[in-house]
Amino acid sequence: MYNRNQLLRAFKSLAHADDSQADQGHCQRLHYHAQRLGFQNFEHYRRWLKTAPETSLANISTRLMERVCATRMPSLDEPYVEFTPVPDGISYYSCWIGWDSNGDDVRGPRPLDAKRSVPLMRKKNEHPVYVVESPRELLAWQYKWKAMAYLPEALAREFFPSFFSKGLVDPNVSPELVSQRALERHARLMASLDAARHGNS
Repeated sequence: MYNRNQLLRAFKSLAHADDSQADQGHCQRLHYHAQRLGFQNFEHYRRWLKTAPETSLANISTRLMERVCATRMPSLDEPYVEFTPVPDGISYYSCWIGWDSNGDDVRGPRPLDAKRSVPLMRKKNEHPVYVVESPRELLAWQYKWKAMAYLPEALAREFFPSFFSKGLVDPNVSPELVSQRALERHARLMASLDAARHGNS
């Protein structure tokens, strides 16, 4: 469960990071985001936090934090990574980091400018796109919310160190082996495309 201070800090990060409301003052942005979350204004939200009984807070806090993470923009000045839960684990938007001893590509999470990526992905996706910036939010996202999320790279490295490991990279792999494996992958791709064309004809 999230406590009152955590819910207040998370909400304030909405207004702080929202550069789409640049023509609005800080207080106006607080009211704007309170209304987006279903409250009359920021004072209504703050009064609710102060007076809600613990049982009510327990029932609504995780759901409210989910709405905050689905609404906020990234607030940290550091690279983020894009993670998406899948049935057998977590996938990520990747980049090449080297070759393994078999000459195959090794890939890791790609650092992204989340302040540019998040608005674009929210426009393209029917499902929520979360911005997760704390360990507690990360655990809720991983086990309950299960949709695309942007995480600060430092937080992702702390919780998913194996995704960033270069242990499989072989700095001494033969260039000839790398070329051979690339040709094999290309041949498999062309064969697959050819089979698809014949299947549709």
